[in-house]
Amino acid sequence: MSLAERPRRRLSGRKKALFLALLALPSLLLAECSARLVGPADPAPITAAHPYLRHVRTPGATQELVHPQTGEAYRFTVDAYGFRCGSLVPPGQPKPANAYRIFFVGASTTENVAVDDAQSFPWLVETQLNAKLGDEVAVRGVNTGIAGNTIADSFSLIAHRLLALEPDLVVVLHAINDMRMSASARFDPSHYADRLAPPKVRFSDLLAQHCKLYRLAERAKQRLRTRSREQKYKDRARETPLSEGVDPARGLPYFQRYLGLIAAVCAEAGVPLALMTQPSLYKPELSQDELAALWMGYVNHGELNFSPEALRQGMVAYNDELRRFAGARGLLLIDLERVVPKDLEHLYDDCHYTVKGNAVIADEITRVLLERGLPRPKK
Repeated sequence: MSLAERPRRRLSGRKKALFLALLALPSLLLAECSARLVGPADPAPITAAHPYLRHVRTPGATQELVHPQTGEAYRFTVDAYGFRCGSLVPPGQPKPANAYRIFFVGASTTENVAVDDAQSFPWLVETQLNAKLGDEVAVRGVNTGIAGNTIADSFSLIAHRLLALEPDLVVVLHAINDMRMSASARFDPSHYADRLAPPKVRFSDLLAQHCKLYRLAERAKQRLRTRSREQKYKDRARETPLSEGVDPARGLPYFQRYLGLIAAVCAEAGVPLALMTQPSLYKPELSQDELAALWMGYVNHGELNFSPEALRQGMVAYNDELRRFAGARGLLLIDLERVVPKDLEHLYDDCHYTVKGNAVIADEITRVLLERGLPRPKK
């Protein structure tokens, strides 16, 4: 049989894939080398691990963000301390004699990642108080909030970081993350987080760590993404049955415990403490547009899906506890929940504020502090 007459041997699918991979490997290696040599530098991660805190903002980091409601782009900046603040003296320098430092502590409803720095209420409070007080003091409004934090995270932040920065007033805003997280059956009060198995290392994690080309592709994919995280939750919440018989105030005892701990460390340090209630969109009657804006009832990837009425009842319980606790301890209470209108002009989703909402909050904080007089630390 001649060579021409012999039947051709066909490669299996696996061998074909291996052959093609070997052909593509030099091109991929060349692309990876090019990305490392001439590609843009990797941006500094906006969040970093911390030995005593779950996470902190990376000092000096910046991030380009898009407002989830308007689609407008803006820059989110972090100072040398890891806070959203532009007016603290650099680390290592003494606190100025006339400085009055207000540390705003909380989660995303404090951090306000949907608005520009100058439109967030901590910056507005600083500006308004300085305009009213003149040269008497130099108020510094320091935004230490981090999205996703709970009151346990803020207790650690105050105890391990903020008290060392000589605060004149600590203002705490927490409720909704604590309500959602502690309602879960996986909630672990000893860690104030979910009981979860250690995450498995995925191949994509290794690529993200070692492959510049993969990181560039992921950044390009994020820019092309059409659905926000909130929109994904909204879509999933509509497809998930509502939870029945789950008390949204189930975790209130843990919340009370950490309120007590925060009050104790501030009292020990002689630092005045103020509590703020949490504004939200939840009310007995919601319009279709308002219902469409909600997403935070969807908890732990669908383990729970609270109805708007359950969320309203939970927030009533937590805000009432903040009022009770402040009254019992003689703490300053700034009752934001009673002054921020429950509409889409002031809140663009369950509890996050628009520019107009931030302005109302800043006005109320400024009003209360001017009426009561700036609290002074005990020496």
